[in-house]
Amino acid sequence: MTKKNYTSIHYMRIVACLMVIAIHITAAPVVTLDKNSIVQLFFLFINQVSKPAVPIFIFISGFLLHHIYANKPIHLFTYYKKRLPALVFPYIVWSLGYYLLYVKLGYYPLNFKFALSGLMWGTFIYHLYFMIIIIQMYILYPLLKMCGNRWGEIKLFIGVLVIQLLLIKVPFEHRDRIFITYMSYFTFGILLQSLYSKINFKSLSYGIMICLFILFGILNASVFLVHQNGWFEIASIWDSLIYVDLSLSAILVLFIGLESFDQRHPLKTTRHISILTQSSSSTQFIYYAHPLFILLSEYFMDQLGVISISLRALSAFMMILLLLIPLGYKLESWKTKSIERKNYA
Repeated sequence: MTKKNYTSIHYMRIVACLMVIAIHITAAPVVTLDKNSIVQLFFLFINQVSKPAVPIFIFISGFLLHHIYANKPIHLFTYYKKRLPALVFPYIVWSLGYYLLYVKLGYYPLNFKFALSGLMWGTFIYHLYFMIIIIQMYILYPLLKMCGNRWGEIKLFIGVLVIQLLLIKVPFEHRDRIFITYMSYFTFGILLQSLYSKINFKSLSYGIMICLFILFGILNASVFLVHQNGWFEIASIWDSLIYVDLSLSAILVLFIGLESFDQRHPLKTTRHISILTQSSSSTQFIYYAHPLFILLSEYFMDQLGVISISLRALSAFMMILLLLIPLGYKLESWKTKSIERKNYA
């Protein structure tokens, strides 16, 4: 297998997708169960270990884009024509689908101005904001590459990180879906891709890296518990700084750990590589569709009269695990076979 496939990135994408699902499934138990109960702490730990999910996805985008374009010129029209439709078209389809669903359920008005605003900012349902961020990153990549070529990727990352931190508490509308709030994770991907060949991953223990990743999750959970129990005051700006720091640290140790694991235990058969690649590719569909399956689970739980928060969370998890993930893999498998038949013909 050529290194352009980056098995570690496939692993990382799957992990990040599962983390996003975990965040959304555990959100209700974390805020509704009795504080500091064993069950609440269980859901809280899963939720907080998963917090770097979106930064990880953004890192992956920066890493892979720079792998493709680092050593070749970018022709803007060709670049945007090739890269943006694959992001924008699925986003529009899924966004309008969720919008019409909520119109049907009576939550949203059937209004063009409302629909246009929701489409522009990804506000129809809680997870769509991520695609708005990714689209911005793809648009800005040529500029970031030019700056990296001029100043070096290390200075680019440090400069972007400093700007992000300086603006971290400057109030402006929709800051949670504006590129500058997440730019350091994207440029961190650019930086690590540029340094990739210089790192001896085999000399680093993937076991230690995974333990560090879990430790960062425990630290995130500790910050949440401090606020939940009012043990002492932490200024909101420190909360934001801690989140950025722990997210970058989690990205680093997860990437090193998975790359070290891959180099020590590489996949040996074409079939295993195909399964991993298709699983990784299916994460886009799973990401878009998982709130729909959570809604379906909630509907069935309502029909059955189940009020237990823990059982409802377990139901949503099982529905995604047993139905959505296999469906996503199957769709990706059909897509791959269709492309292969077309190329063969």
